[in-house]
Amino acid sequence: MGTENVLKSKRRVEVEVDEVVDTYDDEPKSSSSSEAPAAKKSKKSKSLKEPKIERGVRVSIKTWRFDGDEPGSYSTGKPELLKGTVVSKKGMMVKVLWDIDKEIFEAHMSHLKVLKFKHSLTSVMAILAIGSILQKAPLDQKSSWPKDFYDAMVRSDWRRWVEAVKKENDGWRDNGSTEEVNFEDIVQGARVIPLGELFTIKRDGKYKFRQYAMGNLLRAGKDFGDTFAATVSGDGLRWFCSLACACGKEIRGWDATTGYLQTKQRIPVYAYCPSHYHYSDLSYEELAKFRTAMLGILEKDGMDGVRKFSRDMKRESRSRPKTVLRLL
Repeated sequence: MGTENVLKSKRRVEVEVDEVVDTYDDEPKSSSSSEAPAAKKSKKSKSLKEPKIERGVRVSIKTWRFDGDEPGSYSTGKPELLKGTVVSKKGMMVKVLWDIDKEIFEAHMSHLKVLKFKHSLTSVMAILAIGSILQKAPLDQKSSWPKDFYDAMVRSDWRRWVEAVKKENDGWRDNGSTEEVNFEDIVQGARVIPLGELFTIKRDGKYKFRQYAMGNLLRAGKDFGDTFAATVSGDGLRWFCSLACACGKEIRGWDATTGYLQTKQRIPVYAYCPSHYHYSDLSYEELAKFRTAMLGILEKDGMDGVRKFSRDMKRESRSRPKTVLRLL
C-alpha cells in the first residue's frame, strides 16, 4: 500500500451506447423546400426498450407528416399531434385509425410514437370507486347482510349463507379452537364474552362468514397481557410495491387459512354460543324445516318478528346458559 495507489481524480465510467435513428421530433423545413426533413441521430442506452408498435396500441404522429409536397396543406388549423390506434402492421408501414377523422391511413413506423397511458386524479378515483362497490344482496331483501343466523335463514339465498357458516365452523373445528363445557365448570374469575358474527358478500360474489371473539370486552392485565402484533404499515407496503416495480419483479402473496385460530389461549376465556350453534351442523333438509318455521314468523309478524325471536334467543343464551364455549 503506497501513495501511488491513491486516486487523485474522479474515476471515469465508460458506458456503451448504440446510435439509433429517431425522426419523431424532427421539425419540417421551411416552406420553400419540398423535401422531407432529414433524420437526426441521438444516443440512447441499451437498457431502455421502446414499446412495441402492434395492433391496438395507441400512437401519435406529427401532423405535418401528412402535408406531402406542400407544407401546411394538411397541418394548418389542426393540432400539432395526431393520435390514433394501430389497426395492422406490414413491414415498416403501419395502418392507423386516426381519431381526428375516424379514417385509416398508413404511416412509417419511424414517424410514430407510442402513447403511454397516464392516470389522472379523475381516472384513479373512478377505479377506486368501482373497486369499492360490494356485491349487492338479492332484490327481495331490504338490508345488505344478515345480522345473525336467524336473519340469514329467512332470505332467498339462505343456502349460500349456510354454506359459508359451515365452512367457517370447519375451520374452527379443524384448529380445535373451542370446547363446549357446562356453565358450572367455568374457571372462577374467567371472562365470558360474545362471539361476533360477520356476514358479507365479497366483490367477486362469494358469500363469506366470519366468527370472531369480541376481545374488546376483555380486561387488560387480567384477561390478556401484551397485545403487540407484527403488521406491515401502509408506508412499508407502498415502499415494497415501488421496489418490486422498479426491479421488474412479480409480487406474490399467500394466505394462512383461519390463521387467527392457530394460536393457543394462555388465560382461560369463555364465549357464549353463537346464534348458529346447534343449527349449522344440521343437514340442509333439517334446516329447511327450521326455515319453514322462521318463514311462518316472517309471514305473521314481518322482520320485526324475526328480530324479536333473535333477541329472545340471545337473551336466553346469555342469561341462563347451560353450556358455553371455552376458547383454546
